Amino acid sequence: ATYLREHERLTGVKLSCREGGCGACTVLLRRPGERHAVAINACLRLLAACDGCEVTTVEGIGSAASPHPFQRRLANANGSQCGFCSPGMVAAIVGLLETTGGRPSAQQVEHALDGNLCRCTGYRRILDAAQELVAAGQATARAAVDLVSQTACDGSADECCEAEQAARASEKVRSRPRPPAPLDDIEDLMKLCHAHDQVPPDPARPGDRPAAHGMRCNGRRSSRTTPIVPLPSTTGGAPAVPSWYAPTTLAEAMSLLTAIAGSELVGANTANVGVAKYYDGRSTGGALPTPPSAYIATEAIAELSAVLDLPDGSLTLGAAVPLATLLKLAEERATRRPGCRWAAVASPLHRVANTQVRAVGTVGGNLMLAHAYGRFPSDVALLLSVLGATVSLCDAASHECVRSMAIPAFYATRDMAKKLLVAVHVPAPPSTGTELVFTYKVALRAQNAHALIHAGFAFVVDSRTKMRVSATRAFYGGLRQHEVTSAAAAAVALVGKPLGDPTALGDALAALGPLVTSLD
Repeated sequence: ATYLREHERLTGVKLSCREGGCGACTVLLRRPGERHAVAINACLRLLAACDGCEVTTVEGIGSAASPHPFQRRLANANGSQCGFCSPGMVAAIVGLLETTGGRPSAQQVEHALDGNLCRCTGYRRILDAAQELVAAGQATARAAVDLVSQTACDGSADECCEAEQAARASEKVRSRPRPPAPLDDIEDLMKLCHAHDQVPPDPARPGDRPAAHGMRCNGRRSSRTTPIVPLPSTTGGAPAVPSWYAPTTLAEAMSLLTAIAGSELVGANTANVGVAKYYDGRSTGGALPTPPSAYIATEAIAELSAVLDLPDGSLTLGAAVPLATLLKLAEERATRRPGCRWAAVASPLHRVANTQVRAVGTVGGNLMLAHAYGRFPSDVALLLSVLGATVSLCDAASHECVRSMAIPAFYATRDMAKKLLVAVHVPAPPSTGTELVFTYKVALRAQNAHALIHAGFAFVVDSRTKMRVSATRAFYGGLRQHEVTSAAAAAVALVGKPLGDPTALGDALAALGPLVTSLD
């Protein structure tokens, strides 16, 4: 975001929270080999990670003179007041149009804005503008990137275009001069009326309103630019700039991790800025962590980006697979088999971070964040644990890998130096009996909020024997320092008993008691 604003002067990219929570910096990113662009937070994206990518800011989507159809509707619906959040809103919706072929559902529209905050307008008018655009069928996926043909009014039977044409026709017959061109962005106001653009008030014009300093504006835009602020240094010397490596194979990544002292693996960098600071002491005034000597990027590593979706219902995800891909797979499976385990997983996955973060934030990155900071309540780790998932972990020095490590055991492996999380394996559902999965989360907000406490339960029952439980898994998050606490004793207390039996429930609660009281 800093590069786009200060070097490319694309100030439609706003900086507000600087941690991926407000959406004001949203841009579209198309990575090499991918068909569609996705909406991401520019404030979290490392510049080197954009190598080979196509980045589209709101300036490339539309302008005041040639607006994108959503921009036009947003204005007509009074969906913008101060306008600071509007570029991010526009980029988020255009990203949705790109990934859905221009035909998103009403629910998808609402989900697409879960990472965008507005402090003055309220979301109803913004959502109305987006829903109207979708209902009118104006946008196509290509409109998100091939905007020239779509943004200008084409004379079709659209009330926005009709109003625009009427305004143009009326303007032609007027004898007065045209007004100045509209400002494209709220920050353009800051470029007006600097000292060198001021002239004394005109005594012949009684209505001329001088500024407080006795001068008035001449209406020209200033060319003044904001100075570039260098990155802070943890050593007091020149800013430290880590090297950047982008291997394409797992073997290359392991060799780099072994050879370069102080190097660090990085995926989409969605956690280093927005989340980790709440757990590494920075948010409470602690010292900045020592930057790595080198970043080793995982996005282009083929083995880490693979998805193996087998007919038996098992699923293997490379560690660099985006959270959005996991969510999409869960939704597709839930649609094919309503009431299956994935239906209980898809809904809480929607509450993990937000659309922009999920688009590029990885499954492995989320699990590693929870491993590095035990107080980070990873919804992803808990949901995968409930499904009985295991992980593959490789040692970069020896190239030895452990394929089937349960997630709680993974968190118990404290020494992760020179180790790589390679993949996550979700087993097939049980072949006998009926599996029932339930998940719960308590948080301060519905979106973009870490869990205060969350839980997940999976039961395998035999409907022929009065729903008798034959197997179960139970996990809690938020009870102890390390995430994903297994409530194995409580789960065992339910096995062999009918689900819903008051006595069995009492036994399970009694078994759960020591786990809860141990918090004291």
